Amino acid sequence: MEERNHDHDYNEGKGAGRVKRTLLRQVISGVLLVFVLVNLLFYTSAKWNADHMPGVAKWRFLSVLTGSMEPTLQAGDLIVVERYGTTEPRPGEIVTFWEDQAHQSVITHRIVQRLHNGYLQTKGDANVVKDGGWTAPDRVVGRMVAVIPHLASIYHFLQKPAVLLSMIAGLIASGIYSKRRLKQTKMGELT
Repeated sequence: MEERNHDHDYNEGKGAGRVKRTLLRQVISGVLLVFVLVNLLFYTSAKWNADHMPGVAKWRFLSVLTGSMEPTLQAGDLIVVERYGTTEPRPGEIVTFWEDQAHQSVITHRIVQRLHNGYLQTKGDANVVKDGGWTAPDRVVGRMVAVIPHLASIYHFLQKPAVLLSMIAGLIASGIYSKRRLKQTKMGELT
């Protein structure tokens, strides 16, 4: 009959728990690092870009706030908008444009008609009627080239102070606990 060392089994179980805690701490650390870097990118690029929108080079990263473009875009999606270069906006494309000449807020809708002078008629996919008036070419920010579902919702959730503070507090507590456990383990090895 084979004898088992129960102390060894117990220590293996403790090791698995330690691995899980370490993995969790690394995941939280990674999420915090990515979050800080993305915030830094968004903040600094919005300050540096002439249009005060977050983005790099010809791309802008924007949050979808309403359901006017459902089902194509959902509130909480993150969209990537590419500035037009030599190409011109065409009917069927989804474009982001300044709501008015004051450049205070933007709208992202589909082009339904384009006049020869470049003025655009737009409409949200979920809206019954076209947008009022025509959008001047100088108000067009660019065309949507990518959508990342739900990313803006997650980003805004992580920006809430309570969530961010909870993640930081959990990371600190986990670090302190790990250091104490390591110290206890080393003390046990010395005796």
